[in-house]
Amino acid sequence: MIPGVAEEPSGGESGGQSDEAVLVAWSYRRRSATRQFAALVLNGSRVRLMDVGGKVLLDAQGDTVRADIVSPTQIELHTPDGTVRYIVGPLPQWGKRGRGAEIVNRYGAKLTPDPELLKPEGRLSRLMVTPATSQLRRLRQWPPVLLAMLRSCGVAPLDDPDTGGGARRKIRAHISRSRETDMGLGDKFKNLAKQAQDSVADHKDQLQGAVEAVSVAADRKTKGRHTDKIARMGQKASDALDRLGHEDEAAGGAAGEAHPAGQEPGSPSAGEDRLG
Repeated sequence: MIPGVAEEPSGGESGGQSDEAVLVAWSYRRRSATRQFAALVLNGSRVRLMDVGGKVLLDAQGDTVRADIVSPTQIELHTPDGTVRYIVGPLPQWGKRGRGAEIVNRYGAKLTPDPELLKPEGRLSRLMVTPATSQLRRLRQWPPVLLAMLRSCGVAPLDDPDTGGGARRKIRAHISRSRETDMGLGDKFKNLAKQAQDSVADHKDQLQGAVEAVSVAADRKTKGRHTDKIARMGQKASDALDRLGHEDEAAGGAAGEAHPAGQEPGSPSAGEDRLG
């Protein structure tokens, strides 16, 4: 039993099968340049993700977790609080030094999959062996193995009907709403710019305030996920207002010089003779 891992919150030890741990690398993004090492610890129906220092990154009953293979080397894991992680199985060299070695020593984490869980390789894969393809083959062995281990703990697929339509569909809907929000925000700024063209001289301060209000509301609605983009769009709208204000003032000044106060455009000046 792994110390401090296979214990229930009440203080007693969990029943059922003993702990099974695998060294994994994980990230919050599917295509991430950096990943963190952790131990995926499975005990009975419980799924845990533990870091090198013993911190619990995930601790949940298997039937509250969702997972599926989303690429030849990755598992997508959804936790009850809505967190999404992408998990990759280990290469043997990960456990030889650094944090990987510490996790292997602390949790007894596996570096190679159980042979009975491996799928048979195709003939072409066995023939094409180079250092690069050898590592890729090892990484590709892990997703089916990890998924089988998670399924044994009660972890359901991402599109399980019990999730209310499937977690993957929820993510797609969330992305779609974010895109619609971005498009709607662009339309609002365009409308503000049109208003500025119509009456910038009289309402410049009010329009600047409206730009700020729209930016704040959009940032709040998207929960800070697009702060930089909103700030750039707001700055563009403010710059446009400033340019329109200067152009309007310049046009007004030119009109004042061409037609002095009290004199209608087209009327003769005081020094001209009227023909009659």
